[in-house]
Formats: sequence, C-alpha cells, structure tokens
Amino acid sequence: MVLRDNLFAEMPFADWEAAMGPKVQGIWNLHNALLHADGKLHTPLDLFILMDSTSCILGHQGQANYTAANTFLDSAVQFRHAQGMPASCLDLSVVSDVGYVSERKACSTG
Repeated sequence: MVLRDNLFAEMPFADWEAAMGPKVQGIWNLHNALLHADGKLHTPLDLFILMDSTSCILGHQGQANYTAANTFLDSAVQFRHAQGMPASCLDLSVVSDVGYVSERKACSTG
C-alpha cells in the first residue's frame, strides 16, 4: 500500500504513479504469470482473490490515486471474468489493529 495524499488538482504525477504502479503492475504480473503463451491458464485455478479498499466505493479526500488503484483491481476482476477466469475482490475497510494503520496511529485511511 502506497499513500501519497494530495488534492487531485495539486497531485504531482510521481505521486499518482507511486500509488497506482504497484497495484496495476502487480496484478498484471500475477495474471500473466499464470498464463501460457496461448493465453490459456497454465494451471486451472479455483480461486483468484484480490484484496483492496472500500476507497474504490466510498472514496477519500486527497486519495484519488489510491482510490483509482483500488478501482483498477475491481476492474481486473471483471476482465478476468470476461476471459472465463476466476477472480474475486474483497474491498476492506480500515483495519486498525494490524498493519499500516496500526503502525501509524494518526492515519485514518482505508
């Protein structure tokens, strides 16, 4: 998770890329690693689960980049379904007792 909070109108492109890049590149790397050269699944999967944030549903002020990255994950699920491949996305709210938010008590993001 990369957060580079800023109002969209004032957001440097580097901050946009910092939040978008890992999720976008990560899902494509994983998706492509599971395919043969012919585009068929190398190993049939029963499950393909992505975890993202409710920010793609609710949004958060100053987090257009983070919200867009999470929305991309939801779109990747739709893409995989269109290809006849399994995929699901869990949109999590703030997890306050472990991870990023718990390590940064002043943080209030999702």
